[in-house]
Amino acid sequence: MENNQDTLPSVLTVGFDNEVLLALKTKFNVAFSIADSVNADLNWHEFHELDIDYAKPFIDSKMQACLQNIRQHYLQFVDINSRRHYYIPGRESETYNGFLITFYKAYQLLTEKKIELILHANIPHEGFDFIIHKIACHLGIPSVLCYQSLIPNRFWLTSTVSEFGCHSTAPDLFEFEPSGYKLPDTWFYMRGSERDSSYGIGDLFFEVLRRPYRLPPALVRFAYAYQFRRNVQRLTTNFIKGNPFIYFPLHLQPELTTAAIGGIYADQILALETLSSLLPSNYLIYVKENPKQTEKQRGPFFYKRLATLKNVRLLSKHENSINLIRSSAGIATITGTAGWEALFYGKPVLVFGAAWYREFTGVTMFGDGFNIQHFLNSAPSEPTELVAELDRALKKSGKGVVDPAYQELIPGFDKLENAQLVAQSIFKFIQARTKTLYK
Repeated sequence: MENNQDTLPSVLTVGFDNEVLLALKTKFNVAFSIADSVNADLNWHEFHELDIDYAKPFIDSKMQACLQNIRQHYLQFVDINSRRHYYIPGRESETYNGFLITFYKAYQLLTEKKIELILHANIPHEGFDFIIHKIACHLGIPSVLCYQSLIPNRFWLTSTVSEFGCHSTAPDLFEFEPSGYKLPDTWFYMRGSERDSSYGIGDLFFEVLRRPYRLPPALVRFAYAYQFRRNVQRLTTNFIKGNPFIYFPLHLQPELTTAAIGGIYADQILALETLSSLLPSNYLIYVKENPKQTEKQRGPFFYKRLATLKNVRLLSKHENSINLIRSSAGIATITGTAGWEALFYGKPVLVFGAAWYREFTGVTMFGDGFNIQHFLNSAPSEPTELVAELDRALKKSGKGVVDPAYQELIPGFDKLENAQLVAQSIFKFIQARTKTLYK
């Protein structure tokens, strides 16, 4: 593919910061952009809140067929869309109306702008970007999905969620470079996880003090949080040495790691129900809540389902995760970082979703033909070989930062230099995938 704007496809970009967006415009024929940037054609937050111009859609048979396809993903959209409702869930009818407005706006945008390629700064998980991606899949419009890596200055690229983490089939983008990777003692994004994240009396007081009109929803949220804490307290038990066990750390929800790449196991209780039925009779499953979890997606029925699993025990979120990994027979997770950590401690890992490390030695992907003993006997490589596996996978990753939260991992981070790295990486990926991305 020549770097010639006249021969490049018409591109939609979604979610890139200002400097990266400008760099992409030098590499691609960007027909439209959605971002939190003064240079974007549509503001990210306005689309997220549906604070957008909306005209009556022209519904023809092609749009009808597309809508019928996208409606199959409505439940996943509801899960993703719940991020919009910070205090209490939105009304079901309004969620559906918002779904339709999002669909119509996204469909019109893709068709009227004659979009031929979509570049996402992240795996779609905000609502409108999810709908955009699903419409693109239906219409056959190729996409590039980026996902920031835990390895500094690297991000993964994929064309679809189903391919995410499949490094064996991904193209090489750069030459082999030894990373010298070492597992960090703590993850930067877990700062502040020591405090209770659920809505407390202090949160209620300061919320109403700042914005008195928020009293009704604030009281509802406080009631949900109180209920959440009571349910956790009722089910929490102490860790007891003796039985072999699987450690299952719960994900923070709602979040990308479940809603976008967890598949049906965005319902984490379903994963626990499934695993509970397959374990040998002398095994337990120890579950630990994510330290940052709030009352969202943790209502009474969540714990009612959990309580029926007699070989499952809920531990305090203050239990040391590394100690649990070390003492376990293995780790089960949807896509979590605990699985990556466990490999370095020599523990087999079971993943239910599209974890970025799912092809590494010692990792078992749950699916048809799953054998519990095979999982328990799947020993990871030694840490040095794990790092070698990682370095081979990193040849297929992009260079740079697509998620601004990860900039702090780069000493002396330079926004302009980073923008060029990101744009070049995406361009290399498209060059390497031309045969599969374009007909």
